[in-house]
Amino acid sequence: MLMYTLTLLITHQKIIDFCRLYFLLIERSINKKYYKKMLRCSTLSNVK
Repeated sequence: MLMYTLTLLITHQKIIDFCRLYFLLIERSINKKYYKKMLRCSTLSNVK
């Protein structure tokens, strides 16, 4: 019973870690897109 709970906890932790990593990747990709837009906007404003 204890082993079962432990394995459950471990797998759950791995799932949580995976989700965290996944969301971090999504956040990074969104930030990159946003950053590129910001860069474009700043260069456009500099040209004006």
